[in-house]
Amino acid sequence: MSEAKDKSPFSPSALSNSLDAVFAQNVDLWFTAQTQVIATVDALTHGWLHRRQEGVDAIYKAIEEMVESHDHPAEILRIQQDWLAGVSRRATEDIAALNDGISSLAKTATADIETVAATTLNDNIVSMTKQATTDFESAAYTAASPIRAVGEEKLKATGKPRRASDR
Repeated sequence: MSEAKDKSPFSPSALSNSLDAVFAQNVDLWFTAQTQVIATVDALTHGWLHRRQEGVDAIYKAIEEMVESHDHPAEILRIQQDWLAGVSRRATEDIAALNDGISSLAKTATADIETVAATTLNDNIVSMTKQATTDFESAAYTAASPIRAVGEEKLKATGKPRRASDR
C-alpha cells in the first residue's frame, strides 16, 4: 500500500510547493500594493500641502489688499469674494484629488487581484483539480486492491480456481 502512495501523482510536497508559490506571489502583491498606497498618499499629501500654502498666501494677499483699499466697502467686498472663490476652488481640488487617489488605489488593487486570480490561482487550481481527478479515478482501484488480494488468498487457500470475471 505504501507503494501506491509513492506512485501517486499528487503528493503533499507538490501541494506545499503550490501553496508556497501562491503565498510568495501574494506577499509580492502586498508589497507592491503598499508601495502604490504610499506613493498615492505622498502625492495626495504634497498636493494638499501645496493648496494649503496657496491658501495662506491668498489670505495674506487679501489682508494686504484690504489694508490698501482704505476702507472702500466695494473694494473690500471684491477682495473678500476673490479670496472666497479661491477657498472654494482649493476645497474642490482637495476633494477631487482625494477621489482620484482612492479611485486609483481601488482600480490597482482590483487589477492585481484579478491578475492573481487569472494566473497563479487558476493555474494552481487547474493543476490540483487534475491531480485530484487522477487520484479520484485511481482511488477505487487502489482502495479495492487489498480486497482483491484477500479474495485471491482465500481462493488459493480453498483450492478453488479464479473466475474469469475476477481477472
